[in-house]
Amino acid sequence: MVLENNFIVVVDHDLESQRIFYNGKVELEAFKILKELKYSNKRLFKANVKMCKIHGYNFIESFEVIEIAD
Repeated sequence: MVLENNFIVVVDHDLESQRIFYNGKVELEAFKILKELKYSNKRLFKANVKMCKIHGYNFIESFEVIEIAD
């Protein structure tokens, strides 16, 4: 399943330690989470997010950045 035009907040983008703190449609909520994070290497992207279901739970398999929103 692909979720198009989602906002994602990512720490350590393109590194092995990459972590995603928000994945959703609400840009204001994404900015709020971005500002609350205490990490220096944080980014907000608009992206197409590919999800997969494992044991009944949705996981982010990959994402394709459409634009940098921060």
